[in-house]
Amino acid sequence: MKLELHLHTNRYSGCAMNTPEEMLARLVELDYQAVFLTEHDAVWSEREIRDLQNAWPQIRIFPGLELTLYNLKGFCHLLILGATEEEFLGMTDPGEVLLRAREKNYPTILAHPYRWEGAADMLEKGHYPDAIEGSTPNVPPPQAVMAQAAAGEMNMPVVNSGDAHDVDFLGQYWIETDQPVDTPAQLRQILLEGRYQNRSADEPN
Repeated sequence: MKLELHLHTNRYSGCAMNTPEEMLARLVELDYQAVFLTEHDAVWSEREIRDLQNAWPQIRIFPGLELTLYNLKGFCHLLILGATEEEFLGMTDPGEVLLRAREKNYPTILAHPYRWEGAADMLEKGHYPDAIEGSTPNVPPPQAVMAQAAAGEMNMPVVNSGDAHDVDFLGQYWIETDQPVDTPAQLRQILLEGRYQNRSADEPN
């Protein structure tokens, strides 16, 4: 099962270039089986996801959120996969956010932790999400190596993603699993148990 864990659309993310429909069409073309729509500080409603799912039965569509959490050094981005609750948008404490996400059994992933100042603050303060984002089209290789090293030191999963802001980001980095992913909770268990593989387009066939 080929999954995209980090994707933006221009419906809710000002930095994204393509519509949800354009992104979904490219995902289907590239044989993805599931995607999480993770907008910047915005949540999809259950009705919107249901409407998209009805229009695109070829791929499993899940909601999500990329939440900005500010700190003294700057800010970090936390992916909360499965979230539709607006309550997350009002939260500012990383520990509180992680606790609430775990109560909901939503997977949490620290996005691009070494991309800018403050991006790894959660880790430095001892607030550990379920996984750390590794390679993406937005992360230079040295930063991906740093993420891999941090994940190893903390015994945390590391995941590849598209961090997709337009259709050309897709098909470069993703994860695959032979386990079914019908709910965010199932994905969380898969990540925590390491039952997935990080994949990239530059791997030899």
